[in-house]
Amino acid sequence: MEALEKLNPGRIAINYSKSDVLADGLDHGLFLTLIDYLEGTPWQNRLVSAEKIIAALRGRKTPEELHRIRNAVETTR
Repeated sequence: MEALEKLNPGRIAINYSKSDVLADGLDHGLFLTLIDYLEGTPWQNRLVSAEKIIAALRGRKTPEELHRIRNAVETTR
């Protein structure tokens, strides 16, 4: 709680998603435990899904990945 008090985040992205299995790593029991830990704090209502963050990270490519994709495209042509 000390870190949350110090940072006072407006939103806290956690690893759950209704629609993206790759962004849904927090099981329901742990989600409920987290809610219990945050009960009575302002942060309980600041939890949001991290699926947009996860999607953005998956969409980024390293130079090597881009090179391999381009090679695959050329091979396909």
